[in-house]
Amino acid sequence: MENYQITTATRNTKIQVNPDASLNFGADVEVFGIKLTGVIEKNNNDVRILVCPTSKNPQQDVTLKAILGELGITDTSQADDVLKFVGFDGGADKVDIKVHQAFFYSSNAEADIASITVPDKGTVKIDREYAFSLGMVNTFEPSDNAKKLPFKIDSISFSLWNSTRKGVVESLGAYGIADKLDKLSE
Repeated sequence: MENYQITTATRNTKIQVNPDASLNFGADVEVFGIKLTGVIEKNNNDVRILVCPTSKNPQQDVTLKAILGELGITDTSQADDVLKFVGFDGGADKVDIKVHQAFFYSSNAEADIASITVPDKGTVKIDREYAFSLGMVNTFEPSDNAKKLPFKIDSISFSLWNSTRKGVVESLGAYGIADKLDKLSE
């Protein structure tokens, strides 16, 4: 019987639990050729949601024609006409969409919520941060005998963010007016 002794309870034999279950769900997805990762976490009453690029360098490219194809639009002639009218001579096949950043983070956990002072509003609590930046780049190189418009758009960019995370903001690819003026002052 000596080999089958029942031992006394120790710290390791006790059930160790929180009163509420925790949940973590993650997925890597591709949206129009852009690779993103998403995570949802739930602990007690707190819920956190994160959507961000799958890599540290988030810039990814996809042609406008590929995006339209993903939407089931195979005849791009109307889009091509509009693009050519505004200076993108090559149409949807020669326009690269560059996603510089797609970032969203939300949390209802009191410890995560930011309190900021806003003029005329006082202290405001913010429970989400975001950053989205994309550019359209004209990759079309006309032949010498091609009909030329009096102008050509090389690129258009758009960024919207409230995040102050250094890595997120640096990846936006945005150039502020101060940056441009600094370069002109050199």
